[in-house]
Amino acid sequence: MKKILVLKIGIEFKISTESIMNISVIIPATGECEYLLEAINSALLQNYPAEFEIIVVIQSVPSEIVARLSELNYKNILTVYDPGNTIVSALNLGLKNAKYDWIARLDSDDLMASGRIEKQTNFLQNNSEYLLVGGQAQVIDVYGKQIKVARYPINDYASKFGLSVQSTLPHPGVLIKKKILQDLGGYTLNFPNIEDFDLWRRVSKLGKLYNLRSVVVHYRTHSGQVTIRRNQEIIFTKSKFILLGLNRNKNFTNLEISEFAKFLNLIEEKNWKRVISLTTYHKQRKYFIEFLFRKLIFKLLKICGQ
Repeated sequence: MKKILVLKIGIEFKISTESIMNISVIIPATGECEYLLEAINSALLQNYPAEFEIIVVIQSVPSEIVARLSELNYKNILTVYDPGNTIVSALNLGLKNAKYDWIARLDSDDLMASGRIEKQTNFLQNNSEYLLVGGQAQVIDVYGKQIKVARYPINDYASKFGLSVQSTLPHPGVLIKKKILQDLGGYTLNFPNIEDFDLWRRVSKLGKLYNLRSVVVHYRTHSGQVTIRRNQEIIFTKSKFILLGLNRNKNFTNLEISEFAKFLNLIEEKNWKRVISLTTYHKQRKYFIEFLFRKLIFKLLKICGQ
């Protein structure tokens, strides 16, 4: 171990934030999980307003890690075993086993920032019109060294507008009412590996979203994480999801989705010459231009909101 409601669209859903907020922390664990104990420890060190539990959902984890988990003699830690092999099945199983009304997310290779739970619960207790609260993410390397801060939009308008081009909440840094997730049917397999992007769009139709200005999660980047191992697969799924958001009345072919995925890759690589060329001559330029326009407006909204 290294150190280191079926609800109708358009209806506003408000939450009742009682003075007592019992919290279930859900941590899916799959693969080598060499940072799992650090993740659990960061959750144990939080200042909770009331009762809490940490649910670790195990999928194909090395036996030595499982043994170390069993040695943690904390009544607050619950280990459940998931026979599935997707993050969606793990999250839904964690949700099913959660006994408290609030769900805090954390991934097995990430860390909760100090004071995260206290700040998030204070916000929700004072702002009942918001359905969830996230925050900013500090990106760290395998040794815990800080690399950069991933900035997310603060206010509801910017968060919802930005969902047309990208996910606008840090999935492992969110605190949300369990009933909202249950009434939406939980996580789905409709868009593999971007299940959070899909969830935020569905949640956004029910009420207001918010991200704290402070860092709530330390997001660890390493070669073993899904976003790196399945990068091209994720980009393809993300491209399909974005295109459907731009035009839900069109049935996009795999070729069209692949072309848009190439376009997103060029933007990621900052190959602006090729980006301009595609938006000028490509047959899908309508969607390329609309995406770029929305991306620019979203960036301005983020800057103004910060």
